[in-house]
Amino acid sequence: MRLQALLDAAEGVIAESGLQGLAMREVARRANLPIASVYHYFPSMAGLVRALVERQFEKMNGILESGLQARFPISGAEFKVEQVEALIDDIASFFFNTPSAPELMAGLHAYPDLRAINIEDTKKNASFLEPIIAHFFLRHEPERAKMTAIVLVEWVSATIRFATASPPDVRAKIVDTLKTLVVLALKGLAETDGGVNAGQPG
Repeated sequence: MRLQALLDAAEGVIAESGLQGLAMREVARRANLPIASVYHYFPSMAGLVRALVERQFEKMNGILESGLQARFPISGAEFKVEQVEALIDDIASFFFNTPSAPELMAGLHAYPDLRAINIEDTKKNASFLEPIIAHFFLRHEPERAKMTAIVLVEWVSATIRFATASPPDVRAKIVDTLKTLVVLALKGLAETDGGVNAGQPG
């Protein structure tokens, strides 16, 4: 598919040269397509970056949704925080193994219209997490469950993006600290709410 080839080529350019090195002509060259093809799909550079960010968010959505479904089935009787740590590792691994991720995430601030996409992405990911929080912790407080899901998603996302832009020897320390703090927060939530369906986290 031409579109897929162009997006792959663009990610390759960004991984090597950053957003500042992204050029339509180079994307066309790497995709082995005429430059007209690039402009057919992306009339502007902002449109190309938007498509790349949306594709990266879509992949991340899939990792989170499938990870939650596999690790925290609503039918389960107990919430295991070890699974939270594993899920955070999965998310971090995606970003750390996607060379274009640091630059694309920086693009969220460089392109103002991408901020709205970022907000919608947070809401979408929170919608995956909300039923889990509501079921295991806040069954009788749906609005609080919704807000908790949004805060957790943004907390984890922002921290991992920061780690992605950090030197490799610092990344693991940041992620380990994040996991520790998230687990402590969930334990506190279980205690505050009486541990509804939460078992004994940790």
